[in-house]
Amino acid sequence: PQRGIDNVEQLYDDLAVQAVHDEFDIGLDLPRTKLRGSIDHLIVTTETYYMIDYEAGRYDPARTDTVKEFLAGWRRHHDPQIRAYAAALQDADPSREVHTRLYFTNVAPDSDGTAPVAEWTLSDFEDARADTVALIERHLLVEMT
Repeated sequence: PQRGIDNVEQLYDDLAVQAVHDEFDIGLDLPRTKLRGSIDHLIVTTETYYMIDYEAGRYDPARTDTVKEFLAGWRRHHDPQIRAYAAALQDADPSREVHTRLYFTNVAPDSDGTAPVAEWTLSDFEDARADTVALIERHLLVEMT
């Protein structure tokens, strides 16, 4: 756990922080449903929302060759959730950018020094709302057939 906290404290040093929220409840109203969730840690600056999520997943070298591959798999797994949260934040304040970091508290850096962090940046969220709606509709179609 300390590894993730150290990374977040470094963010505080680098940013002009306006507000900080732990376990920030968030919601996204969509045409057919409402999504609800909780962001582990939200840092707000004048221009950006920084979503921080902590994961306790453990890297198993028998399952993936490198920490980079491990992180890529978890990034794919969390992508729908992160996009929905980003869409909700964009709805709340479209003038702010959204960045996300997924910190792995039980994973040491890779042999090449790769930190155990998966990241999403502004370009990943250009169509976060549309992507979320499309994903839900695809799942509804699959369930209905």
